[in-house]
Amino acid sequence: MTAEIDAVEPKRVDGSVFAEPLGYAGAATVLAAAALFLVNSGSESKTSTAVTIGLAAAGLFGAGALLGRTVEDRAARMRSVFWFLSAVVVFELMVLLTIDENGGSGAIVTSALATAAYSGVLWWLSRRSLQQIVLFGAVLLTLLAAVFPDLGLFFLGSPDFTPLMAVALVIGVGWFVLGWRGLVEPSRTAMVLGALTASFSPVFLSATGDVTAMGVIIMIVGTALIVVGQLVGDRAVSGIGIVGALQGTTILVTDLVKASDTGAIAALVLGLVMVAGAILLLQPRWEPGSGSIALPVPAT
Repeated sequence: MTAEIDAVEPKRVDGSVFAEPLGYAGAATVLAAAALFLVNSGSESKTSTAVTIGLAAAGLFGAGALLGRTVEDRAARMRSVFWFLSAVVVFELMVLLTIDENGGSGAIVTSALATAAYSGVLWWLSRRSLQQIVLFGAVLLTLLAAVFPDLGLFFLGSPDFTPLMAVALVIGVGWFVLGWRGLVEPSRTAMVLGALTASFSPVFLSATGDVTAMGVIIMIVGTALIVVGQLVGDRAVSGIGIVGALQGTTILVTDLVKASDTGAIAALVLGLVMVAGAILLLQPRWEPGSGSIALPVPAT
């Protein structure tokens, strides 16, 4: 004689909808507290401050790790945010530890490099947009700080910010290519980050007053992004290029024409001609086909 037992399959019940807001508020509180410890730290309390900030970074990393490597959307988002903020706190910690030994610029280079290494590990573990953003930002900051001019030599003339522009442009283009080739994931995030950085890298030239060169480079980069965005089929890249092309052209025309009424009239006419040319170029063309067309044969 056998007895039948009805097995009840357990039903999954999602966690509270308030979990994410609570988690983000807590993480932001930890970040703010770590920043306050950094700002208010004195030489006599440096060790205790470093320990406190280190615990904050470890806590945020551990909180993300506790969520596991689940693909559940809310948990994955929270882990991404926690690890992103932990990288920011690691940067704060490294600045605190290196500011006295390396000075301002050296501390930034060392801190950003350490943060890039830490962020690289986080990105390897969780290839989400926030992990890539902090990795890219740390790499870019490392290189920019390494070539930043010595502002103490201001009395010898205006510092040259061209290397900063060149570094940002090269890193932006390189990151875009890595995303386009699928070597950095998410690919679209990499393409957008690279496009934004390349598009606005010439802004560094405004510090030296070289407005014409800045406008030309922004316009060229923007035009290139519009074309590339069409080729790869990414509207975000094309949109960034459009903004860059508009901004660069406006800066260039304004700088060249300035207060000249004649120049303004010439620019107006030239602009209208270019608009008309764009409309004509946009019209579809019909090319003779190579295929055969079947024609109806009348009945006899």
